[in-house]
Amino acid sequence: MTSSRIHRASRSVALLFCLAVGCRSAGTGPDSAAEEQRRVTRELNRARVHLDAGVAELGRRSAALDSHGVSTLLPEIARRDTLYRKLLNLRRLHEAGASAALADSIDMRSSPPRLDIPATPVIEAFTDGRNWMLQSYLIHRFGSTPHVLIVPAGFVTDLASVPDIAEPLLPRAGEYSNAAIIHDYLYWTQSCTREQADNLMSIAMKEAGVAPWKDLLIHSAVRLGGQDAWNANRTRRASGFIRTVDLSWDRSPSTTDWITLQAILRESSSRPGAEPPVSPEVCALGNNTRF
Repeated sequence: MTSSRIHRASRSVALLFCLAVGCRSAGTGPDSAAEEQRRVTRELNRARVHLDAGVAELGRRSAALDSHGVSTLLPEIARRDTLYRKLLNLRRLHEAGASAALADSIDMRSSPPRLDIPATPVIEAFTDGRNWMLQSYLIHRFGSTPHVLIVPAGFVTDLASVPDIAEPLLPRAGEYSNAAIIHDYLYWTQSCTREQADNLMSIAMKEAGVAPWKDLLIHSAVRLGGQDAWNANRTRRASGFIRTVDLSWDRSPSTTDWITLQAILRESSSRPGAEPPVSPEVCALGNNTRF
């Protein structure tokens, strides 16, 4: 990598960092670069704490059925999420800059760094091997809009609902996993219409870089065959079925299967975990498969 390209990349990283958190004039050289990386890491950790606190407060307001409080908090969470992801990608750029081979592949002019890579939640499998519980929340911001959808920790998903015969072609877990989790949550909460839920999944797949043929196949399948699952979720939700396990529950998914845990939750009269509402603005994005 030429010295001029290194200089351009370094200036671009510094500019992005300053735009995100503000910075003072700095010197040059290895010591200065190391200090800047430490500052990015400190700001990244601080941004994550603020983001986690916002999501925790959202859960409290959701559980208290404070609809006004939820609606006013969502834009703030979107802002915090945006800052966190910018800082996360800045740190990745710093780390890439430490390797000549990786740094040489960074051309800020033709390939500006993507600042809004969706974070993958931590999920843990049940012993049945067909269901998973989110151990951390999923925040998905659609495109460059300020609108976010939050799937809470404790939510149970089967990822992509693929028939056994089709799993060699489309495994349950893949690059479309986040989109499948979003789809499961939308089918469960039913804050949007079924068509909007299906379209939002397609949008999330496009944003994740899923191959167009997979997007088309999965989207077509849910449009043609998703009504039964939609109806079943409506019936289960009305009966008090728990799909989001409260975080105070101490039984790990890896020690039981989902059906057994359902029975335990019923017998113990457990309350469901908080489920953040989906805003009308997010639903409206699903009026088409692109926006």
